[in-house]
Order: sequence, then structure tokens, then C-alpha cells
Amino acid sequence: MVKIKSIEYFRVLPRWLFVKVCDEKDNYGWGESTLEGHTQAVEGCLDALIERFQGFEADDIEHLWQCAYRLGFYRGGPVLMSALSGIDIALWDLKARRLQVPLYELLGGVVRHKVRVYAWIGGDRPRDVENAAKARIEQGFTAVKMNATADVDWLDSPRALEASVERLRIVKALGMDVGLDFHGRLHKPMAKQLAKALEPHCPLFIEEPLLSEHAEGIKQLSKLTTCPIALGERLYSRWDVKRFLEDASVDVLQPDISHCGGISEIRKIAAMAEAYDVALAPHCPLGPIALAACMQVAMCTPNFVIQEMSVGIHYNTEAGEYDIHNYIHDKSVWNVTDGYVAGLKGLGLGIEVDEDEVRKVAAIAIAWQPKGFRGPDGSIRECWDSTYTTDLSTHALNPAHTGTDWFSDSLASQKVCSYLSSLCLPRTTTFLDLGTGNGEMLFRLREHGGFTSGKMMGVDYSLASVELARRIAGQKNLDIEFEVWDIMGDGKPWLGGGFDVVLDKGTFDAVSLCAEEDGDGRRTCEGYRDKVEGMVKPGGRFLITSCNWTEQELGEWFGGGDLVAEGRVEYPTFSFGGMKGQSVYSVCFRRDGRD
Repeated sequence: MVKIKSIEYFRVLPRWLFVKVCDEKDNYGWGESTLEGHTQAVEGCLDALIERFQGFEADDIEHLWQCAYRLGFYRGGPVLMSALSGIDIALWDLKARRLQVPLYELLGGVVRHKVRVYAWIGGDRPRDVENAAKARIEQGFTAVKMNATADVDWLDSPRALEASVERLRIVKALGMDVGLDFHGRLHKPMAKQLAKALEPHCPLFIEEPLLSEHAEGIKQLSKLTTCPIALGERLYSRWDVKRFLEDASVDVLQPDISHCGGISEIRKIAAMAEAYDVALAPHCPLGPIALAACMQVAMCTPNFVIQEMSVGIHYNTEAGEYDIHNYIHDKSVWNVTDGYVAGLKGLGLGIEVDEDEVRKVAAIAIAWQPKGFRGPDGSIRECWDSTYTTDLSTHALNPAHTGTDWFSDSLASQKVCSYLSSLCLPRTTTFLDLGTGNGEMLFRLREHGGFTSGKMMGVDYSLASVELARRIAGQKNLDIEFEVWDIMGDGKPWLGGGFDVVLDKGTFDAVSLCAEEDGDGRRTCEGYRDKVEGMVKPGGRFLITSCNWTEQELGEWFGGGDLVAEGRVEYPTFSFGGMKGQSVYSVCFRRDGRD
């Protein structure tokens, strides 16, 4: 028997937390303790567990698990169970490596030789799903998952659900299976309506139609729909799962191997589920170590049905180059053919971790922080993602990565730049970019649009985005200024008499979600036009890009007064149900030339 010598953890991009365990004979294993948005809390818990388990027998995995769970008096929950998961997975990997076998051999051997997988499309505010689904087909996938909705109020207009049905129809028409993730964003009045509306179109499953704390609501909903109900990422042990099995309210269990206590616990959950005729489809929008652990479980679990992969998920693409192919030596293990990934046959977890890359990225990685939706009345809605803290970390490691380019799938920046160049404006034209993000629009105009000497200013409410934009400007040696500014707040001296061109790429979309009122009792978005008009010089232009408002609606918001619609940027259109539309619109308004 060999004792544990060391337990280390590594925070890496885009939002993962890896664990390495070594024994006294230098055998090692890797695990993953990722808990999205709560990295520091898990790290603190790991510190406590490391102190406790130093010197434990590395082979006594179940004993260590029981000590972690039962001897602390307060049990379970996402933080403790995620910390325990990483250590548990690493110990299984270590033991299998020491015995020179694939991990599945310690779990009873294989029942399948390849694993069906699905990937994400659409992002947090799902759109352009047809092109995204076609790309997944090219990658070898036969199934995808997408968010069912963006943010929805407790009781919203039924029209808020129409796009969800339309997106499902579009992707299924391509021949793909489609899971729809409600993400617990909907409350019971809307979830019941959406489940019913989706039924005729046969989704693969509906995931978290309600949050798991509403077990009675899920039980009720399960009796109202024929759509298979999937849940489990926010259930952290077999005891959390028990009620849903007894209620017969779940069809597909989705425990997350990095949240539920690791391989030891997910195997017990799977066995319980099998006894209730419930399938297993582990949740895993995480890193390569968690995915490898899920693959090992999938290969030896009879009621396993399909595995989530995070390759290309929006959380990863926002970090630039960091995806599940990072941090491992053999990237081909994640190749997808006809909807399947071949079973992992290597020692332990079946992957070889690139420790040099892990340590390099861990030296600069910032903890990932989630954001949230807000409704038009200012109230909090369910889950959204963060980008700029990740972008800052990525840029520090790789200066070639310049962060998130919003609307990049529509080539909006390039098309806006071309449009402005076509207006034959002088090279001294001044620009103000509202909600500048990483500054990409201004960099493009300065470097490729012919606007070489006029003042350029980018503003954003996010300090992280402004810091990123300043770093990139310094790296490029470009004379562009960036400031933190809430554009709905007080004016700034540098506004002077205004700018020749004011740009908005998604800022009005965000402002439209805010319900704060000004002194006249108007919602923030109702006062936005007046604010913007004052930033534009007489004779100058305001060019707005939106994915939430049509050209006609933008004309209604901003036309009239001194702003007159002058032109539009051309984007590809699509047809559905006899109607034509676009995923993004850019409209240019010119301010009346009178002072």
C-alpha cells in the first residue's frame, strides 16, 4: 500500500479546475473539480481536503470518499462535492495507471466500444442555429443541444416561446436529434406551455424544465408532457437524486462527474437509475479530464445513452484557443465519426495530460465569473455568461488572442467598416464606439478603413473590457483612447461638440434589458436616443448594429427628430414560413446638419 504524497490543483482557461494526486512512489492521476463561477470556493475546500488526506492510502478510494462526505457533519452541496470529485477522479486514474489498465477495467469492463456524443449550438441567446447545426454535421455529430430560450419572465407573453419551437424545427429538418436545455430559466407557467408546444416536434429531451429545487413542479410537469425530461447537473449525490426516481418524474439523469462526487458516486447514481428504468447522460460542458472520466463510465454502464461534449461551446470559444483539445497530448481521442467517439483504450482515464501547458496557463488564469440576465423591470433572471475576465487572461498568455468579437458569425465588423469606407469620409473623421468591448471595431477602422488620423474613443461600462482594449491598442501601437463610462450617466468633457461617427454594436440591445428609469419616468432605453443624438455632431452619423431589433424597429426607435435614416449594411437573409429575415441588422442615421 502506498500513501498520498501530494494533491495539487490548477486553475486553467477557459473556466476549469484540474487536480493532480501523486503517491509516495510517484504514481499520479488527474481529476477535475470545475464548478463554474465558484472556482475560489472549491479551491478553499480543496485546501481543507488536501490537509486532511495527506498520508491516506492512495488505493483506499471509497474510504477517502466516505471520510470526506461523512466526517464533516455538514454534507453534500456543490462546493464540497466538486472538490471531492476532482480528488476521486484523480485517485481512480492513479490506481488504474499503477495497475497498467484502462480505468473501465476496474469498473467491470466494457459494455460498449464507442460512445454517442452531442455538442452545443446557439449560445446563451440562441440564434443562427441552422448554420451552427450544419457545422456540427460536418464535424461528425448527429445530435446537438441548444438553449431553449434566452431569458424569460415568470409569466411572459406566449410569443416569447415561438422562436424556441421554430429553432427546433429548423435543426430537426437537417436530420439531427436535438436536446433543448431550459436551463432552469423558465418558471412553471412558461415551462408548461413550452413543453406542450415542443411535443409535436419530438425533442431528444428537455433539460431542466424547472430548477431541481422545484421537485414537486417537475413531478407535475412530467405528467403533462410526453417529452423526455432530463436533469441532474444540480444534484450532487445519490441522496439528491432519490426523490426524482421515486417520483418517476425524470427520464434521463444527467449527473455531472465534476459536481456529484466523481466516478465513485456517479456509478452508484447510474445503478440506482437503472433500477427505475431511467437512462444516464452525464452532464459535461467542462474540460478534457471530466470528459475522459465520463467516457470511462459510459463504456461500462448499461443504461448510458449519450454524452455531452464541450468542444466549441460558447464558453470555450470566448477564451479563444482553449477547448477540450488543449491540455492533452493526443487530440485525436475526441474525433467524432457518425455521432460517436471511439472508446478510450489508454491507461487510466485514457488521456495523457500535458502538464507543461497546464502549469503555464495556471500561472495567469483568472477565475471565471458568471453574469446574469435582467428583465425589463430590472429584476434578476436566470444565468448568463461572462467574457472579459477570460479574455484578459487569454491575452496575457497569448497576445495574438484579442478577445470576443460580437456578431463575428455575421462578419458585422467587416461589413460595418466597408460601409463606412464607402461613404468617402475624410481620414480625419472622429469616432466614438459605445460598448466598445475589446476595441475590435476601432482597430479595424484605424488599420483597414482608411481613418488614420481622426480622434477615436471607445467606451464601455466594463473595466475588464477597457483594460483589454488598452492592452491591445498598446500592442498595436495605435492612438486610440478607451475609457470606462456608463453612457446613460453624466456627460464627459471629452465629448465636446460630439463625434463625426458614433457606433453602437449591441449596446442598445443590452440597454433594452434594463428597467431603470430616468428623472422623467422613462425606461433607460427610452432615453437612449436622446443621449446618443447629443454625442453626434450636426451632419454626423450614428450607425447601430442589433440582433434584437429589426431595421423597421430601429427606425422607429431612432428616426425622427434630428436623426434621419440614411442607409443600411447588407447581410445575408433567410426564409422561414414564407417570411424573410436576418440574424443581425445595421442601420445608419445622419444627424440634421443644423446646430
